[in-house]
Amino acid sequence: MIVHLFAGQTNYSHAWLSMFSGHFNIEGHWFIFGLGKKPYRDFVYDEPARKRILYARNLKSLLFRIIPLLLRAKWIYFHSLAYDPSLLFWAFNRRLLKRSTWIIWGFDLYAFQKEGNSPRTRLYEYLRRRIIPHFPEIASYVEEDTQLARAQYQSQAGYVQILYPTLVDVSLLKYEESRGGPVNILIGNSADPANCHREIIDLLSGFADREIAVICPLSYGGSREYVKEITSLGKEVFGDRFIPLLSVLEPEAYAEILNRTDVCLMNHRRQQGLGNILSLLYLGKKVYLRKETSSFTFFRRNNCEVFDIEDIGTISFDEFRRPPAGSESTRKYAAEIMSAEYYVNLWSNLINRHPS
Repeated sequence: MIVHLFAGQTNYSHAWLSMFSGHFNIEGHWFIFGLGKKPYRDFVYDEPARKRILYARNLKSLLFRIIPLLLRAKWIYFHSLAYDPSLLFWAFNRRLLKRSTWIIWGFDLYAFQKEGNSPRTRLYEYLRRRIIPHFPEIASYVEEDTQLARAQYQSQAGYVQILYPTLVDVSLLKYEESRGGPVNILIGNSADPANCHREIIDLLSGFADREIAVICPLSYGGSREYVKEITSLGKEVFGDRFIPLLSVLEPEAYAEILNRTDVCLMNHRRQQGLGNILSLLYLGKKVYLRKETSSFTFFRRNNCEVFDIEDIGTISFDEFRRPPAGSESTRKYAAEIMSAEYYVNLWSNLINRHPS
């Protein structure tokens, strides 16, 4: 019996489970969504998947369904490591971790940056230091993330490459040659303050007198106060040319925004927004990342043309907007990564290491 643990339902968990149930025999697999977290939208799964889903919504379900499954499981997949009181359970049941894989999502790895913020985060980090070294296997797409986990937590875990399906239907992405009109600039991927929006807006303020449109996704991931603050700042600097996306768009509408994007700035200080980055590289767009991130290193190592966001303050507008010269090879690489066959092969490799 194989158990898959999710902290809560998200678009990414939905896309993954839909892919997984469509390509794998899920008899013997259980999918647990945890600790009462509710999705911000309804998720629909096919019947085989629905029958294998459990929700840890109360003490009764934990004691009589979830924990007995975990104790009997042959292998447990952590689809991200929850940053919540469930860490206490794992700290006292570390023997279960010895037959588990931690699949890094990004925020769960970099949670150590919160350690000094409060007694709660210091406790969580203390527990993580007792938990993470017991995982025999860590999976991520960017190997540098696994290397960081090993170094940060004195782990000897093996590495397996894995990737979740992108939320954008590749068939909706249409490559277009450069056209006239405003330069469409996409900044960030959510309202999470980790996007460092203020810094991006400041970087772009030198181009405020140019013919640009600044598109800023703010539909999830941050507080209402933060969304209001960034929207106000963007409007102050760019006027009506600052376009905040305040609601979750249908896939077709979001794909159209990506199709029309000319330049993308992802100012995260960690690996984040990988699906958006891959989609834009597939479209031949110019993507700026922070040089110190694992994703920048990864893409450069694989001969994908990405650019250092800190250069923006020292280059001309023409250089800033100039399409990447090597976009064709980058597009080919991204297309291979975003194919259904590629996802299935990666997950087959991981699942076959621990058959039910």
